[in-house]
Amino acid sequence: MAGISGSERYFLNILPELRRRGVEAAFLAVQHPADAEKNRVFVTELEDKGVPVHCVDARLSISLRLVRYLAKFIQRHEFDLVQTNLIHADVWGACVKRLFLPNLRLLSVKHGYHPSYQTRHGLDPANLKVDPVSLLTRWAGRYADQVVCISSALRSFLVEGNLVDYSKTRVIPHGFDSPSAPSLVEAGTLRFGSPQLIVVGRLIPVKQHHLLIRVLPDLVRDFPHLSVVMLGAGPLREDLQRSTHVLGLSPHVRWEGFRSNVHDYIRDSDLMVIPSAAEGFGLVVLEAWFHSKPIVAFDVPAINELIESGIDGELVTAFDLEQLLSTLRGLLADPERLHALGAAGKRKQVETYAIATLCDRTITGFRNLVQTGAGTMDNAI
Repeated sequence: MAGISGSERYFLNILPELRRRGVEAAFLAVQHPADAEKNRVFVTELEDKGVPVHCVDARLSISLRLVRYLAKFIQRHEFDLVQTNLIHADVWGACVKRLFLPNLRLLSVKHGYHPSYQTRHGLDPANLKVDPVSLLTRWAGRYADQVVCISSALRSFLVEGNLVDYSKTRVIPHGFDSPSAPSLVEAGTLRFGSPQLIVVGRLIPVKQHHLLIRVLPDLVRDFPHLSVVMLGAGPLREDLQRSTHVLGLSPHVRWEGFRSNVHDYIRDSDLMVIPSAAEGFGLVVLEAWFHSKPIVAFDVPAINELIESGIDGELVTAFDLEQLLSTLRGLLADPERLHALGAAGKRKQVETYAIATLCDRTITGFRNLVQTGAGTMDNAI
């Protein structure tokens, strides 16, 4: 673990609710010592919500010593079920089951595929090749008793790419609700211009911040007081900041880095933009809808599973910058339209993607998986 992104926010949303429902859920963070500070906010927030967190330092991504430690940890705590998330944890879980605990009930939750692949190919399995990521994904999947995908697009990618057996898969979308939206400052404090756009995501290639930046000079000419808030940290920050400076956009673009109060920023903005090449799900969509904010995004999986274009957001032909610019212009010039799209998104978030729905589906999956073995479920994750 090295900081907070969508998969970590998933845990911040679901684990406290699972514990409120009687599931003795705990979280084990395997981290490089250098990343401990990045994870501190996440660990503290989970603990403050009553979720036990255990941290173990590991300088190597995989080692027999780490696998043996994990096996002993699982035995000591007598977990009925172990849930793994992302490729490293999937491999660790598979090694534990293969080498030490053959009867371990193992649940793998898939949030996406390798970011570099998604940047180039989205969730199209046609370009998959035999490489370390595909081999490890396929091997670890053999030992998972169940594979939960957070979107239908992701399940299709994994199954059609022969990475996971379809019979093991289930789709359980993310959920979101008010306890997951802490506010630290008063409304209006984080409004830096009018109108205000917000982008939430790590500064990595798959998020494609550079495509939005390319249309901003024209947008600023139409809206001279425009503010664009970029929330997230990552290796591309310097390059992206340099490009905004070269284009004369520095007064309009704020690089806020990682912030724990992301919802204060969303609340004080008018519109969220998601320029990603692909998303395993797109939790930020639910976070925007929670605040009745509309979204403009490219028409890519799995964002296009969530947004109904023209109803609760706008989907732009993938990577068409002219259409992106015209869509943003039209919406920012029409506050009533912004409000209508945001209100429709809020209704969908409440009716379809509430945290209660996510927990109902998750607990059902836990019970079904554990009941195929011995005993009843007392603990999980």
